[in-house]
Amino acid sequence: MSGSANGHIVIRRQAKDGQPGAKGAKVRWGTYKAGKAYCSGASGEEFYDLVFHATYQQFFVCIRSYPASETHAPSQSTSNGYWEYQPALDNLFVDILCANEAFLNRLIVRNMYTADGKTQILEGGFLKAIGATFQDVKIFGTSRSPFVRYDGAWSWDDSDSIAQLHDNLLMEGGGSWTLAAGGFPWDASQNGRRITITTHRYNGVLSEGAVSIDAASGKYFFEDGLKKSELKMSSREYVELVGIGEGSTFYGWLVLSRGNIETNGRYGRMQKVLANGVVTFTGTESSPSISSTIKTFDGSTIYVYCSSTTGRYQITMPNSWGMTKASYMVMLTGMGWSYGASNSPLKATLVDKNDTYFFVELSDDASRNWGGGFQFQIINLNDW
Repeated sequence: MSGSANGHIVIRRQAKDGQPGAKGAKVRWGTYKAGKAYCSGASGEEFYDLVFHATYQQFFVCIRSYPASETHAPSQSTSNGYWEYQPALDNLFVDILCANEAFLNRLIVRNMYTADGKTQILEGGFLKAIGATFQDVKIFGTSRSPFVRYDGAWSWDDSDSIAQLHDNLLMEGGGSWTLAAGGFPWDASQNGRRITITTHRYNGVLSEGAVSIDAASGKYFFEDGLKKSELKMSSREYVELVGIGEGSTFYGWLVLSRGNIETNGRYGRMQKVLANGVVTFTGTESSPSISSTIKTFDGSTIYVYCSSTTGRYQITMPNSWGMTKASYMVMLTGMGWSYGASNSPLKATLVDKNDTYFFVELSDDASRNWGGGFQFQIINLNDW
């Protein structure tokens, strides 16, 4: 069999000596139309017709030629002497355009199903799969799962397709109620799955009250370094979860983040901390020295200097942070007692700042003091 430039598949008859014989009839695909002449590929005929009947959604092959003046329509699932039903081609419609020899340029498949009926290829470029697994898949474009109402019923046997087919769930927050572990998935098939749950609105109505979900026996919700047997959600909140485990083992759900939506109260906004530090005076008035433990968000170095004449501390930040004196704030608290005293707690005061450094003084009265130390945070205000 070979391709043909006119858009048909050509069947060659085989000669007795093994060499290609004369060309036979060409297979002609199409949709059945009344009043058209059809051929069976008999000797001397150019075509061998295979048609798709749109009403029956079935394929038929012509077994007896007839002219356009006669009408012999295919009969569903039977042979009527002119057409023979081809069940092997059900659900498959092929439109072949040959650009050159032996090249099939286009294959169109309409409503193709797997044997179990759970995977379908639909017109319009859609693939529908229920409980299917795809390996080594690359997706270019967008992937989305619409938010749907979730009433606590969760099943993987096709009886509850809402929770099964969606990763974004709206839970009712009316009152205070607990969802039992059986209403949430805890098997190894959840490894790596991401779910977002909200108690914001349910059926279009703003939610009120708390919701909690119990963990299955031996499974946990992991949050803030803790293993929790219950996930609690306040009214109008969202929680992002990812299932964690390995192989056939499932440990539970890791809480990636949570936040509030359209609340009655105001919960504020997260701060962007550039550095946390502790500075301690370790010397004497005649021979002052300090120690410091400072951690920065990017691992860069902060330098601390204490003047031996004034006792004033200078903290210098990296130029790469790009700060101006108006774009950051410093939180300070004194630590310990003034030098030589046991009942004079120190306070730390920010006395001046510049783009890359700031000054701190310690005191327990109107004058500066040695001793003790202070703790500090540097907070970036540029994100506000």
